[in-house]
Amino acid sequence: MQNFQKKLALITGASSGLGFALSKLLVDDGFHIIGVSKNPGSLQELEKALLVYSNASFDLISADLKDENSVKALSNEFLQKWGYLDLLVHCAAISDNLAPTNILFGKEFENVYKNNVLATKLLICYFDPLLKAARSGKAIFVDDTISGKFLSSYSASKAAARQLVKAYKAENEKLGPKVCLFSPNPMPTKLRARFFPGEMKDVLSSCLSQAKVLKRLI
Repeated sequence: MQNFQKKLALITGASSGLGFALSKLLVDDGFHIIGVSKNPGSLQELEKALLVYSNASFDLISADLKDENSVKALSNEFLQKWGYLDLLVHCAAISDNLAPTNILFGKEFENVYKNNVLATKLLICYFDPLLKAARSGKAIFVDDTISGKFLSSYSASKAAARQLVKAYKAENEKLGPKVCLFSPNPMPTKLRARFFPGEMKDVLSSCLSQAKVLKRLI
């Protein structure tokens, strides 16, 4: 186990959007970043962005967070290498093909549920001991209250994840880790572009501005 001086931050969905912007802010602040994304190719862009900082310290990992074995292996790597985790920020989320609720069949709904709800549950289960092992561990989960036509699977999955996090927070009020939900302003992400094609980006908040707001919770 390494005797590590920097604070450790695990950021999911780190290869784009809010997670990408937050990774840069925290590396610049002296954190050691463990950036996680399902897409190994997109992590190369994050690596280039982080190497700009002279004090950059990071590991980038491709992992499928809806797969229990993958999350377990990731937590075991933390346990063996560091033994604790100061900060977990869960930004990763997906949506399916937008469709009316009455023709959204089980397989598509299940995929969204696993990526947005099961992944949240697995992160809580496997990283809670590591957060508790830190002096002041903190877990921040990015929320989204969007709803409307053709968004039923995404909206339902985010609502379910929100209730998971609220329960986790209530269960740990006294002993920690500290648990937060963060609801950013609408941002020009790839996910939102699927929901609202053609939306004017100048009416949206930048990912960097919302990452700075999130950073205040740390």
